[in-house]
Amino acid sequence: MQVFERRKTDLVYLTADSPNLLTAVDPAGVYIVGGIVDRNQWKGATLMKAMNLSISHAKLPIGEHLKLTTSEVQTSVAIPLPFFPFLHKILSMV
Repeated sequence: MQVFERRKTDLVYLTADSPNLLTAVDPAGVYIVGGIVDRNQWKGATLMKAMNLSISHAKLPIGEHLKLTTSEVQTSVAIPLPFFPFLHKILSMV
């Protein structure tokens, strides 16, 4: 966090627990991908981390672009690496 202290307003923590939907991608933004998928014991952990650090947070609009059979939390956070080019294309349309 110390590395980005001067750019704190550019940080956006991507977490499925956020009530904010990512509607635009700022080219100057620094996006942090939350990595906790557990919906029970750790529910809200990544959102709480963002709030404790006083940085913006949002969830990816995957559900608005794709119909997936897994839960919204898993599709918003657990994105396999080969999916990133496709995700980039989706977010470029936001």
